[in-house]
Amino acid sequence: MTRARFGLYFIPQPGRLLDAGSAIAGCNARSGQTIEQPEYVRPEWQTVSGTYGFHATITDAIYFDPSNLNELKRRTGDVLSCFNPANRYVLSKQHVEFWGADGAIVVLKLTANPAVQMMHDVLVTSLHPLGTGSEYTDALQRDPAAYFPASPPQVNQTKQFYAPYIIDNFVPHFTLLNPYQGSAAERRDLEARLVSEFEFVEDIQVDTLALVVQDAGAPHFRIVEEFSLHGQ
Repeated sequence: MTRARFGLYFIPQPGRLLDAGSAIAGCNARSGQTIEQPEYVRPEWQTVSGTYGFHATITDAIYFDPSNLNELKRRTGDVLSCFNPANRYVLSKQHVEFWGADGAIVVLKLTANPAVQMMHDVLVTSLHPLGTGSEYTDALQRDPAAYFPASPPQVNQTKQFYAPYIIDNFVPHFTLLNPYQGSAAERRDLEARLVSEFEFVEDIQVDTLALVVQDAGAPHFRIVEEFSLHGQ
């Protein structure tokens, strides 16, 4: 059974970006509703991405005790209140990219401006320790010799903060599909279609963060509270 998990996500407000991304990923992260995919996307390519919905991760999916949810809300608000409300948090589009040895994770890769990187660093080190572990710590405990990524800093990040893609390994992105299992020819066609689909995206202003929770056994994450980054 899935254990309860929390994370802080940037979820676009209702509009073109959320609609386009939700159709590809398979789920609207705001409503929790499954979205009909375009004809060039197979449902089996959305089985993981649909769990999370279309979003950009700021803090990772971390196991936690649901009785501590109010503490998580309080701590998130306290940390965010430390930042200048005049800060501009911007994610800039790079390109569509296939990740992993088999290219199973398809993302719209982004670049974080310094304010987003700073916010990520502080939130990860403040909030991750309130959890109890993650899928990464599970993998590390099962077989330390086979743990990937295996660089010593990422192993230590996993031990201390339950995730390896954080701090100086943070690469912001929107996950579009996971797990992609198509052929090389399908990949070329898919990449061209996705590039065209998100051609309108340039710089994305991040004005809110959503505290999301996946309850034990639930199929999707849900928003439990959304925080303004401008003190409103």
